[in-house]
Amino acid sequence: MMFSHRTVLLLAFVSTVANAFSLLSTSSPSNRHYPLISSSSPRSFFLQAATLDAPEVTEDPKAVKEEEKVPQSPGLREDSVFDCDGSVQYWKDFQSEGNDGNLQRLVQILSEEANTDNLARAYWASHLLRTGYFTMNAALGSVFSDVHERFIASRDSRNAKNKEENTENISPIFANDNDMTNRLINSDIPSRLLLEAFRVYYQDYQYVKDGLLKFPWDALVQSRSGIQLNTNHRQSNPIFALQETAASIFESVAIFSRRNKQSSKGVFLSQPKKSDDVGALLYPDYYLNDFHYQTDGWLSSKSAQRYESSTETLFLGRQDAMQRQTLIPILQSASKPTTMLEVAAGTGRFGTFVRDHFPTANMTYTDLSPFYLEKAQENDKYWMEQRGQDALKEAGVVVSEKRKPEPATFVQANAEDLPFPDNSFDAVTSVYLFHELPKKAQQKAAKEMVRVVKPGGMIVFTDSIQKGDRPPLDAYMGNFGKLNEPHYDNYIETYLPDLFEGCEMDKKFVASSTKTLSFIKK
Repeated sequence: MMFSHRTVLLLAFVSTVANAFSLLSTSSPSNRHYPLISSSSPRSFFLQAATLDAPEVTEDPKAVKEEEKVPQSPGLREDSVFDCDGSVQYWKDFQSEGNDGNLQRLVQILSEEANTDNLARAYWASHLLRTGYFTMNAALGSVFSDVHERFIASRDSRNAKNKEENTENISPIFANDNDMTNRLINSDIPSRLLLEAFRVYYQDYQYVKDGLLKFPWDALVQSRSGIQLNTNHRQSNPIFALQETAASIFESVAIFSRRNKQSSKGVFLSQPKKSDDVGALLYPDYYLNDFHYQTDGWLSSKSAQRYESSTETLFLGRQDAMQRQTLIPILQSASKPTTMLEVAAGTGRFGTFVRDHFPTANMTYTDLSPFYLEKAQENDKYWMEQRGQDALKEAGVVVSEKRKPEPATFVQANAEDLPFPDNSFDAVTSVYLFHELPKKAQQKAAKEMVRVVKPGGMIVFTDSIQKGDRPPLDAYMGNFGKLNEPHYDNYIETYLPDLFEGCEMDKKFVASSTKTLSFIKK
């Protein structure tokens, strides 16, 4: 059967929702097994659209000889010094098979994996609904952005000339004309992104099934006492969902418009010119940027409120699952952390998963934005209300009717100068920070993370994949820098182990466009 390119997004949305509700009502398990991942152990859509646009690659003997003279890419160099999870090789080998092949593989995942027991049905129903919702948001955002560019945005000759110059030598999805939506649905990009999302879910679910990761605490469908909708959660409220969709659409229109013009709006905040005393500046200069053309950068409550729905829309719902792999090396280690720090915690969304797995640990969040710390505190309170007591009970703590975990600590701080004594934490994490730092800031932030973790403690680094992690994408990977990410080219070429001096390399994981590295302080 041949799928019409123009119906891929509609098919995907309808099929994901239909499959989700079929899982809620069915009970017949499938006994077939499909080796989806070969494993030896159990901040976006634009990045995906740019990098996943790579063609199939065949080896040229001459190119191989020339390659021997070129230094290895950082991703490949890492593979020889870390204990690599099976996911590392899996994502190196991952290739698109066109719309038909991608959709068939997606359906195969669901038919062979998603209906084995109640746990599987609840997990996959939740994530089918999740992906259906965020795919709808992405489609609506693209359509409204296209309408805005066609009929509302100014089209003077100077902007047209700039657009033509800015689209040279970049992948089709980044061409800046009115036919962006048509280009998108006439390619295999939507089906590839959906397939990547479901591969990431599969990877995450294996750890849930094996009992290492907990079932996502706020999943829309739960299996604690049979299959049931989690009606107590705000995301099950249609009004909340519509509000999030509207915010996501408005943000998509703004981002696409700035991207098309290659024009940064900047942030509202200004500060004095550079001083010899760096401490005199409230924010480093590089921070005063609206990264990936996000409205207000990191410096407004509106930005903090929109961030989660916007980024999950760009990732088609798989951001949580990619971030959750940060927990794997900590959970696999012999020691259980009692003091934990997340550097540049943003909205604290990932932190709620940390709290759910380590409810008795003292948790500290730092971020440079007071607006994002406020949102992180809101998320922490919401997790305590929804899951606090149950998480303590699961950890073996005898709790009274009113007892909940202690609130997390929130500290406004620059990652380059953490306000904590040496050897303060058992585990330190950082998610999606380093690709937005200039080289010197990367070095300082890594040095600070090493300083504050205890000897024998663990640092877990999670961020975008780099060159060598998925070689077919290397030629396109730098395109993400065109989304007002001025330090991205440096990041994808940086050999990260050099930054974490004084640590031993531990484990490496990859999930689609995200990688995780763990380090042990000597």
